[in-house]
Amino acid sequence: MCASSRRILGSFPPVSTGGDFPLPGRHPARRAADQRPGCIVAETFSWPQEHLLNCSLPAPGLFLLSLTNPCAQRSTASRRTLESSQKSWEENINHWQSKTIYSPMLFCITTLPPPVLLSTILLQHSIPTGADHAKSKGSARVKAYYPTYNHVGQPPSKIDWDAYTDVLFFMVIPEANFTLSFDPVLTPSQGEDLVTEFVAQARKHDVNPVLSTGGWTGSRHFSNLTATSSSRERFAQVLVQFAKKHGFHGIEIDWEYPNSDGIGCNSRNKNDVVNFGLFTKELRTLWPEIELTAAVTLEGLVGSDGKPATKHETALLSENLDFVNLMAYDVYGPWSDTTGPLAPLLATCAPASAAQSVETGLQVALKQGFKASQVLLGIPGYANRFQLISPELVPKTVDKQTTLYYQNKTKVTPRGGRFDDKPGHDVCGQPQAWGGSFLVRELVRRGWLSKDQKHGLNGYTRYFDECSGEPFLTNGKYLISYDDEDSTIAKAKFAKEKNMGGIYFFDTMGPTKSTLSEARKIFSE
Repeated sequence: MCASSRRILGSFPPVSTGGDFPLPGRHPARRAADQRPGCIVAETFSWPQEHLLNCSLPAPGLFLLSLTNPCAQRSTASRRTLESSQKSWEENINHWQSKTIYSPMLFCITTLPPPVLLSTILLQHSIPTGADHAKSKGSARVKAYYPTYNHVGQPPSKIDWDAYTDVLFFMVIPEANFTLSFDPVLTPSQGEDLVTEFVAQARKHDVNPVLSTGGWTGSRHFSNLTATSSSRERFAQVLVQFAKKHGFHGIEIDWEYPNSDGIGCNSRNKNDVVNFGLFTKELRTLWPEIELTAAVTLEGLVGSDGKPATKHETALLSENLDFVNLMAYDVYGPWSDTTGPLAPLLATCAPASAAQSVETGLQVALKQGFKASQVLLGIPGYANRFQLISPELVPKTVDKQTTLYYQNKTKVTPRGGRFDDKPGHDVCGQPQAWGGSFLVRELVRRGWLSKDQKHGLNGYTRYFDECSGEPFLTNGKYLISYDDEDSTIAKAKFAKEKNMGGIYFFDTMGPTKSTLSEARKIFSE
């Protein structure tokens, strides 16, 4: 009988004696074990326990690993040979580090009868890799986007790493010539330094670093880049090469939006959704172990006929994506006719023109072929401020439920907080005004919201809207829509009850520490 599956690893020359190897996923408790030669996963086999003898710590050096045995024959290959030299060290480590999370090893020698030959093997204990990494922190994910354009306000070292299982480096921008660029606020060298620091911090805190590409201002070329077989292959190679080079564990495609309106100068094709699926298949082929994610709206994907995409059109997406990030926010904003909830859990009192919510968004995702376990619920860490026409709040009653959320507002968007969008021109050359947004943390810092987030302060009153499941603040002049600790907990509970894959925050700068802590607890109960 074969023992449970084990991983067979090769011992390589250390970069420096006693060096600290930058392998992914190291938990602080494991650092003492890192003071030894580097180890790389070569293959997974089952092995008869009775043949494992003389276990001790490994020694550095070259070795050949070749084996055949009744258990190993179940593998796609019955013989594996791995050779290493100092020259090929970095090439090997870059190739294999995406497939393992480092942990203490045992060095063992076996005495198996001919024709079995085993020079040296390393048996790894409980090494989560790929999608299994989530299980090492609980089955559900708690992710967040790191906004590189605000790196001065929050360098990677200041991220609340302990709150998350994964953090997305947001963003790199795909260009028309199949290159990737950083946000315009970063020079190429600054971008390289930032991504290096980001990945290093993620590994230090045992968090999965994920490469995010696209976004509202970075989706102009997706349609053209995925339009043909050759363009998809070339674009996929560029993304995978960048992700592997920098040590990312996954890629997120934030295409805003396939065959739908995004920023004004996006390329667009009626077959975008099908091409998107073919592109994810290409990524999966190039990098089978990749954790692959895409962002989707509450309205879902749009098919070739301009109507909601069918399961047939989304089949390759649901097959190849590990997760879809449900952008359950921006239901109301500066573009809206009235004030309203930024990110409603429910749409009980909403007008038909804006009846989107977390609840309806999940229903759409399921209808388009995604499993609940693939869907991550997005929660904003920012707030929207509206300027009211009248200080008097006019109630609206729908099906015997009353709401105060929907008020008349001015067409002028008031200035937001420190990290608000600035007046100027967008990437399409069109004029843009203030965005009117604040970080939720800023509401507390400015003294408008109490630290426990239960009360408004300094002229502001807090209301909790049962129709939407979302609070708001108002002082008669402004109305501020946001998610607080209570609404965030409610959304996390909803995600858990619906067997969703977890939650994520946009972005790492906004939520308070207590909100993050309470949300994380929901998935550990």
